Amino acid sequence: MKGASRNLVTLFYAPRRFFQARAEDRGGILAATAFALALVPVSASIDWLWYALGWAFSPPAPPFDTWLRYMGLQLAANLVILPFEAFVVHGMLVAMNAARAPLAATYRVCAYSQVAVVCSVVPYIGGLLGLVGTLVLLVIGVRETHGTSTRSAIVVTALGWLRIIVVGIFGAWGVLTLLRHH
Repeated sequence: MKGASRNLVTLFYAPRRFFQARAEDRGGILAATAFALALVPVSASIDWLWYALGWAFSPPAPPFDTWLRYMGLQLAANLVILPFEAFVVHGMLVAMNAARAPLAATYRVCAYSQVAVVCSVVPYIGGLLGLVGTLVLLVIGVRETHGTSTRSAIVVTALGWLRIIVVGIFGAWGVLTLLRHH
């Protein structure tokens, strides 16, 4: 737990140094995954608290069992989304001839960038802050890990996220179409 809290503080206050140190790390995929997944209950708990207090732009808080299912769904989604995001971002780096580190390093960047979800401690705008923070950390992580320019890191991150959004929209459309016909 001591290492996780140190990672959390370093990611927020010195992200460049954090990702530079991780660029040399050749392992740690399990540690990065555990770190990202450990953030899910924290974020989900804070979200539920804001709903319960009425400090969110949504209906009242769902029952506790619904919150548990929501948290389980978020954990499962992260297990799918993290590798997908890493493949997309790394694929963009390869396409731009900017990949200077292995896919595992890109995966760690994507996983550790999830730390910004703790911004949900801010009522009303925490989700937006977390999204922006994740993107900023992803840009810094890609730049430091792969030794690219800031411009290239921004392009890779923006195009990568755009591809993820498009795939997500088509995926949701496909699932809804299948459900409607059954």
